[in-house]
Amino acid sequence: GSVCAYPILDSAVRMINEMYSFKQAAITKISDMLRILAAFIFFTRLPFWRLAEVPAACFKNIVSHWALVGWLTAGLSVLVLYATSLILPPSVAILCAMITRLLITGCLHEDGLADFFDGFGGGTSRERILAIMKDSHIGSYGVIGLIFYFGLFYLLVSSLPIELAGCAILAGDPFCKGVSSMIIHR
Repeated sequence: GSVCAYPILDSAVRMINEMYSFKQAAITKISDMLRILAAFIFFTRLPFWRLAEVPAACFKNIVSHWALVGWLTAGLSVLVLYATSLILPPSVAILCAMITRLLITGCLHEDGLADFFDGFGGGTSRERILAIMKDSHIGSYGVIGLIFYFGLFYLLVSSLPIELAGCAILAGDPFCKGVSSMIIHR
């Protein structure tokens, strides 16, 4: 009797192990999806927070999903660029695409860029640079830096045909965010 029962018990144990592995894989997939959702919630102002309640722990490792957010912000910007270029001049379409990105991200990246210019423009020591960057006020270096940033972005994009400009935005935004996340995680 025990010889016949062994294959059955062995099969049952393997089945239980496979079910446990499947459960662990499902938990991992849910955890990954919550981290992706956390990235969309953090890096955009779109109401992704209404989809699910994301635990605070999921926000700790969101930089690795930054490129996915780049695809969304770039895709919406290019959609606005192409749609507005059908009825408005290309210069206005480019400005509308730039405004779309600013509204989607809540100017998060531009705020960080202004802090960078203020800190390194006005700071003389490491401590002073960090103190200036943490200050919520924008300084003259930040203003000048943003003027040059937006001017350069507009001039570069407007120098391209509208179709190529859209391709450059669609490829550039997620690529830059992906490279940035790789630099942060090395």
